Amino acid sequence: MDVFLNKESCSGCTACEHICPVNCISMAADEKGFSYPQIHMPACTNCGLCRTVCPFRKDTWEGKLFFPAPKIYAVKHKDEPVRAASSSGGAFTAVSDWFLKNNGIVYGAAFDDNFRVCHIRCENSLERNKLRGSKYVQSELGDIFLKVQADLADGRKVLFSGTPCQTAGLYAYLGTDHENLFCCDLVCHGVPSPKIFKEYLEYVARQNKKKIVGLDFRDKIKGWVKFSFTITFRDKIKSAWILDDPYGFLFLRNIILRPACYSCRFASFTRPADITIGDFWDIGKILPGFSDDKGVSLVLINTGKGESLFDLIKSEIEFKPGSTAACTNQNLFHPTRPSPQLASFWADYAKKGFEYVIFKYTLISPANRVKEKLYALARHKLVSPYLQGLKRVIFKHKK
Repeated sequence: MDVFLNKESCSGCTACEHICPVNCISMAADEKGFSYPQIHMPACTNCGLCRTVCPFRKDTWEGKLFFPAPKIYAVKHKDEPVRAASSSGGAFTAVSDWFLKNNGIVYGAAFDDNFRVCHIRCENSLERNKLRGSKYVQSELGDIFLKVQADLADGRKVLFSGTPCQTAGLYAYLGTDHENLFCCDLVCHGVPSPKIFKEYLEYVARQNKKKIVGLDFRDKIKGWVKFSFTITFRDKIKSAWILDDPYGFLFLRNIILRPACYSCRFASFTRPADITIGDFWDIGKILPGFSDDKGVSLVLINTGKGESLFDLIKSEIEFKPGSTAACTNQNLFHPTRPSPQLASFWADYAKKGFEYVIFKYTLISPANRVKEKLYALARHKLVSPYLQGLKRVIFKHKK
């Protein structure tokens, strides 16, 4: 018996693992490095709770009262150092600060000492600061759902941040909404393989013959729009525009994402969380006086709880109202499209290993650099105007 129908319908949220009354489910990584629930059949009582709790099998989130359409804002934190340390405009810091100042708990994804991405529990700003910045790899949730449940039982206010599928998994596990629980999800491009990320860091360390001591997927040293992927060693820094970095290229060209990401049911304006945060791309065209290439957050208010929370942080931020028609983040309209090279990449990886595929499929290869320039030129001149025109037509008909 399988918990999930197929790998395309499992996000690895861990709800099934923790709902099991006899603890016979554990998460195990497959050959690509993505974790899936495994049932220890001798202990299984066939109660069916693991399948019932799966957020991919649910159409609603019990107890949640959503707005018919989200209220949308462009947001910048008033504290410039906060914005500089954030992926976009610092909206998450403003939201999480309110919880920390009011004896609350904040949960989110952080790097550990070995650059493994895991969800952690934070009670102060020093711990919370580890949650800032993007982590372009799937985080390990571990027993976080159990800790959230315990904090809620103790009457603590809780902010859980994560991908929309992780948020939906938490709600499914808890079974109902809680007055003291607030959730903030992200506009997610998709989650890459932890295994590929680990092998990439090992590859970079070997190539440079140095230990990695720091990592920033969204370094704003050259600006927010054209951000850099920066790796810090003890005595030097390696920084490149993210598409020029091999791992960044595999991520943004949709080659190493979890199978469920290509059919994500949450890639829309209908979200499971109270608040959604992302990048407000193209804000310079929409509100030119509001953009300074230091980062602007896109904030979607999805529920009354989210609106109440937003009202509480307004003194910490600058904000302007927006609209769905102004949003250009494609993952609010549809899931990430799989790369045409998806199947061949994983086949080559299985047979020939990481160093072979990183040369064959990224811009390390000179031939691939030429192909990428031609692709970018064609996309800029032909594809983008078509997509923008299509979006305008869609919203015109919706109105």
